[in-house]
Amino acid sequence: MRSLLLARRYLYLFLMLMGILVSSCQKVTIVVEGIPSNTPRGAALFVSGNFNVWDPGDQSYMLNRNKDSTYSITLPRGTGKIQYKFTRGDWKTVETDGCGHELENRITQLGEEDTIYTHIMSWEDLGPINCDLVTFAVDVPAYTPEDQGVYLAGSFNNWNPGNPKYRLAKGEKGIYYIQVPRQSGTIEYKFTRGDWSREEVNEIGEPIPNRQFTYGKEDTVYVKIPAWIDIEPEFRPEVTFIVNAPRETPPNAGIYIAGTFNGWFTKDEKYRLKKTGPSQYAITLSALDRYIEFKFTRGSWATEELDENGWKISNRQFVFGRADTVVINIPHWNDIGSY
Repeated sequence: MRSLLLARRYLYLFLMLMGILVSSCQKVTIVVEGIPSNTPRGAALFVSGNFNVWDPGDQSYMLNRNKDSTYSITLPRGTGKIQYKFTRGDWKTVETDGCGHELENRITQLGEEDTIYTHIMSWEDLGPINCDLVTFAVDVPAYTPEDQGVYLAGSFNNWNPGNPKYRLAKGEKGIYYIQVPRQSGTIEYKFTRGDWSREEVNEIGEPIPNRQFTYGKEDTVYVKIPAWIDIEPEFRPEVTFIVNAPRETPPNAGIYIAGTFNGWFTKDEKYRLKKTGPSQYAITLSALDRYIEFKFTRGSWATEELDENGWKISNRQFVFGRADTVVINIPHWNDIGSY
């Protein structure tokens, strides 16, 4: 009899606990009130999160399209914090912010709200349509000091080289970013590390002309800074030139590099390029001098390279230490007149 009473008491406690747990589980309805105008007609929308192992195309979590053109879904009951994003069925079509950049996970605490109203700003595969900012994504030299900031200076801020408002933020893989308000017209700009004694320069350490950007549909500007004026890069004793020859190059032609390092000898077998593809050649040079000038030929000055318009080019230049691989395109040869 006593064991029966204990069993009933435990059953009562169990049912009471289950009731508490069920009543504490919350559900939430998510309503998407607006989607980008470039969303394909009839596209299905999905919500993906920590509640479905981040499956971007889970049919159980496809949103319903309502008569008022909104989309909605009610998530199963649960407790705690949920994280989620919207997709059109896979991660290539995940939502992004208004300027097309990756969004942090959306987060909500179950129980705080029973309905969440939101908008989707843009899709990763379709790009933004209403971005009011332009992003500069800047690849800096690997030897850029970690303790010094990178700044944007230009016609829009009185060419102030160290304005804190225009200091770039460092992102993943060493890329620096800054967003500036979209405006009309063309701006001129450069990058510095806080003052003009630490401005960007070209591969051989010379000052560069002002960069320019004209505001339009483009919302992201990608920039690579070759070098800084005040820092001598780590010396690299070799460079590989990868040369793309013009179509008219004879199949069995030999291509040579001639320059200050070999007395401008046009058919020096030591400096014959190796063929690496149907129209691609390569050669690796070791540093004899820090600075070299050079051109490519097919064995004589009568077969030297020309520019796009069929004119002789100025000597090419290279400073060892600025890069370990350089890709060069040869438009034409002097003796083959296809221009």
